Amino acid sequence: MAKVQPVLTVSANMSPTKIYVTAEVNGEPICCLLDSGCERSVISADLAPKTELNPSQYSLYAANKASLDVPGDTVISFVIDGHAFEADVSV
Repeated sequence: MAKVQPVLTVSANMSPTKIYVTAEVNGEPICCLLDSGCERSVISADLAPKTELNPSQYSLYAANKASLDVPGDTVISFVIDGHAFEADVSV
């Protein structure tokens, strides 16, 4: 049976159409959009300039169904409200 991780509460700036959090990536504050309907997390290559990328197993598409270029996948570490996280992401 899979180990269940506790849910953490983080502060967010909320409006009817957007939810953003400030995360620290590589020690820099970054405004991040939380999209609970997204099937895959995606970051800009600017946030992973020296990261070794694995070949992507995903084909990604924008909301208008345009294909997105995906150079690769990696794991990133980041901090939100003092809590450290890791995430599998496409770049």
